[in-house]
Amino acid sequence: MSVGEPSGGPGGAKLIGLGLIGVGVLAAVFGTVTLMSGESSDTAQPLPQEPTSQVQPPPEPAPAPVVPPVQPPSAQPPVVQPPTAQPPVTEQPGSGNAQTPGSGQDVPAGSGKGSEQIIVRVYNNSTISGLAHRAAEDLRKAGYDVPEVGNYAKGKIPTTTVFFRPGTGEERQAEELAARIGARAEARFDGIQDATPGLIAIITNDYKGPSVGK
Repeated sequence: MSVGEPSGGPGGAKLIGLGLIGVGVLAAVFGTVTLMSGESSDTAQPLPQEPTSQVQPPPEPAPAPVVPPVQPPSAQPPVVQPPTAQPPVTEQPGSGNAQTPGSGQDVPAGSGKGSEQIIVRVYNNSTISGLAHRAAEDLRKAGYDVPEVGNYAKGKIPTTTVFFRPGTGEERQAEELAARIGARAEARFDGIQDATPGLIAIITNDYKGPSVGK
């Protein structure tokens, strides 16, 4: 070294510069570390949770209303009109032809023609053969229903008589018929008490037939 040359020459300046650079580096490092430590010191806050979307099940469909089945109307049976009652057909003895009683004849009051014919059974208690058949023919012409003609031989009847069942409508019918043929009207006696319902005309020798105009 030359005498009188200052000690702070170029070499000293170089060292000072390197020292400054080192200080700057240290400062930069220190600042970086401080920044990082400052950031790391903040407590991480959890993010707010988003509300969980609850998936609601679809509403159940309302039950369909129960509609009772419609019953078809019951078939009504057809109304059947009863046949019109026809008067019985009576075969006249010896004629061979069937005739309807009272057809084409005038109908007397009380004979029942147009509603219900009065039934009269005629029996012969006379000594005249065929007298009961003649009387039956007269009654049929007058509109009565005579389903039976025969003989009565269980006793002697004093006069032509029309017998009826007591307590029935036959009493009035018997009185009307008796007045028409000039006979008597009496209640049934024991011998014919249980006979078939209807008037019973027992004809004797005094039978003259229906009176004219009755």
